Amino acid sequence: MNETVPVGAFLVEPGKRGFGKSKTLSYGNATIHGGSQTLNLILDRAFAGIGPYNEWIDRNSDDNVTGVSGG
Repeated sequence: MNETVPVGAFLVEPGKRGFGKSKTLSYGNATIHGGSQTLNLILDRAFAGIGPYNEWIDRNSDDNVTGVSGG
């Protein structure tokens, strides 16, 4: 794989109650390569995901976004 994919950080998980454009902290593209790769987003509390709006056919689109919390 060597593709550009959307990456986002949100205050509310996309598709859930209360989500809207104002709840988007960051949204842009990142190039993803085959094999293991790490993307670092520095967040206190939020939801982050790769392909958060399910732009591609995916066997499990429910795992594209995950909650994060600062430590």
